[in-house]
Amino acid sequence: MFNGILLTRPDGLNQALARALQLRQVSYQITPLIEITQLD
Repeated sequence: MFNGILLTRPDGLNQALARALQLRQVSYQITPLIEITQLD
């Protein structure tokens, strides 16, 4: 099933993966700021 989805809809999956990676990068950038503010 996954192979069929990858072959039929590569663009959608690429966009979803890109969004997930962007969200992870943003969360990693925000968490240190939150920890710093909590320490203060």
